[in-house]
Amino acid sequence: MTHQIDMPMYLGKSYMQTVEGGQRHFAEHGSINIPQAINSWLQVLGVLLFACGFMGFVLERKLYSTER
Repeated sequence: MTHQIDMPMYLGKSYMQTVEGGQRHFAEHGSINIPQAINSWLQVLGVLLFACGFMGFVLERKLYSTER
């Protein structure tokens, strides 16, 4: 029987934990990456800021041209 355990910090591939009546051995059989929603929002924000910066260079060049 396998169970999924969420671990806030890495304890190694295998570790022992003291429980009532003895010790219990836990071993890693694989890992699951759970995507975080904040990562998607930060990517969207990064693309938006990049596009705004690029448009700032384009508009600045058109507004303050040296040919006036």
